[in-house]
Amino acid sequence: MVVFVRHFGCLFCQQQVMKLEEQRQTFADIGVDLVVIGNGAPTFIEGFRERARYSGVLYTDPQRAAYQALSLRRDLKSSLNVRTIGRALSAFVSGARQVSVQGDAWQQGGIVIVLPSGEIVYRYASEYAGDHPPVGDLLAAAREAVHR
Repeated sequence: MVVFVRHFGCLFCQQQVMKLEEQRQTFADIGVDLVVIGNGAPTFIEGFRERARYSGVLYTDPQRAAYQALSLRRDLKSSLNVRTIGRALSAFVSGARQVSVQGDAWQQGGIVIVLPSGEIVYRYASEYAGDHPPVGDLLAAAREAVHR
C-alpha cells in the first residue's frame, strides 16, 4: 500500500500516517507493506517521520511524477475548502500540528494498493485536504487484494 501525502508539513497527513502506523502490524499480518511518499525536499523527511511517529519506508517525489501518473488532484480549490475546517480540528485534537508548507501546498494525496505484478487493485484520490479513506476500508481492501 502506497500512501501519497500532500506535503511533509501537512497536519492532515500527519494524522493519517499516525493512524496507519497504529495498524502497521495488522497490515503486515495481512501481507501488505506500508510505504509513504511525500513531495517535499528530502531534508523534510525526518521531521515528518518524527511528527507522524512513522517507522516505515518513507520517500519523496519532489517533481510529483508519481502523483501526476496517478492523476491525483492538484488545485487551490481542493486545498482551501470549507470541508477542511472540520478535518483540521480533528487532526489538531489527534495531536497533529501544521508546520511550514514542506512541498506543494496545492497537491492532494491518495492511496493505492499495488500487487507485486504492478497491478493497482485499489485507488483512492483525495478530493480535498484532509479527505482520507477510513482505515477499516483500507484493511478490507488490503485483505481483498491479498486474496486475489
